[in-house]
Amino acid sequence: MTASLIGLGYLSALAVGAVLGVLGAGGATITVPIFVYFFGVPPKVATVLSLGVVGGVGLLGLVRAYPKKELHWAWAMRVAAPSMVAVWLTRKWLVPLIPSHLDYLLMLGFSVLVFFVARAMLASSHMKTAKTLSATAFMLRASGVGVVTGLLGAGGGFLIVPMLTEWAGLPFRIAASTSLLVIVANSAMGLWSGWSEALAPWFFSWGVFAALAALGLVLSSRFASKLEASKLKRIFAYFLFAVAAMTLLTEALRFGSHPLVRLREVGPSVTQEIRYAGSDNFLGRPVQGYLAPECWLTREAAQALVRVQAQLKLSGLSLRVYDCYRPQRAVDDFVAWAKDLSDQKQKAIFYPRVDKKDLFRLGYIAEKSGHSRGSTVDLTIDGLDMGTPYDFFDEQSHTEQTGLSDFVRANRQKLKSAMESAGFKNLPEEWWHYTLKNEPYPDRFFNFLVE
Repeated sequence: MTASLIGLGYLSALAVGAVLGVLGAGGATITVPIFVYFFGVPPKVATVLSLGVVGGVGLLGLVRAYPKKELHWAWAMRVAAPSMVAVWLTRKWLVPLIPSHLDYLLMLGFSVLVFFVARAMLASSHMKTAKTLSATAFMLRASGVGVVTGLLGAGGGFLIVPMLTEWAGLPFRIAASTSLLVIVANSAMGLWSGWSEALAPWFFSWGVFAALAALGLVLSSRFASKLEASKLKRIFAYFLFAVAAMTLLTEALRFGSHPLVRLREVGPSVTQEIRYAGSDNFLGRPVQGYLAPECWLTREAAQALVRVQAQLKLSGLSLRVYDCYRPQRAVDDFVAWAKDLSDQKQKAIFYPRVDKKDLFRLGYIAEKSGHSRGSTVDLTIDGLDMGTPYDFFDEQSHTEQTGLSDFVRANRQKLKSAMESAGFKNLPEEWWHYTLKNEPYPDRFFNFLVE
């Protein structure tokens, strides 16, 4: 993500706090798209981060509302009990069933939800009288709040406040403050059940965003009591229509395009030396499909690589990547080169002990490559002796090859241990080759240009 987008994201945090402080709802409706589109956070992770922000800011709102006696504890407990159970079940059982490459469905679902929330806000802005609701229906409605919280990372205030105003007959201000209590409880459950190491790369941004959102809540409280609730709801409803439209448009534009990201945008400290974009490779020329020395990876692989880099940085070390996503057209170029037995100009450097006609039989060249799926990376640890050059077609390049010095074996093991700790698996025949175990596109081979 660019610095300007991240800056807008932080500025938007003030609006999140202001919305929560004034309406007692809607904070996560803004937070999730901000994390996804401004900070580049994957949707599943964004839903958890959103709950952390909204829950923390909601807790601050509770502290401010308690002395004013604006909380209805009994109604809060009636909503919170079933919804917390639903949050836990959703995060533990439903969310893991959604494949990473279908994350966009979360955002589409989120935009549809926001649209109906905005529509409901406009429709209910004139309602003042309480309605009757059976215990079973109320339990199902409260559980629905939990499903929304667990699945989409929304605090659910836009569902809770109408329940408290229309069915419990609470004044809007009391309902808004009481909804914060339910939001805090649901957010805490969602954060606990959705916690994972995937959140680690976003801790700093998360903390700054939460602090700014808290500031927005404090500032908004100065004028919230002076504004008419029905007007606030109408204004925010129209704003939500805009958010829903933006999300739908963004996902529509992204649909059908490749889902890979530039490593430099996720892990800028990782050194890139993309060999196939130049002439320092076994072909001795730039490979078809490489228009720039740029590393593209699935977001999951890039984030895992960031974790490896962070681990190595603690020891003063750093990664250097040689190749990442590889277009299918580049693989085809390899195949055509291997079939041309007259081209032997790089033999002395890259395959001195292998006859070129055996490159297919020995598995050094193949018609399909895991690199084309976007979750495979060739790399080393900067400055460490790995015993052979990168792309050296020889048994000496096998990761566990015997006869290597203890020093070289230790260096290869250091790389292997670091990569495996982040969820990668090594190709035994190549010490530099690693693939994310849970790669999101195991059956999809991309062919867009590297640029």
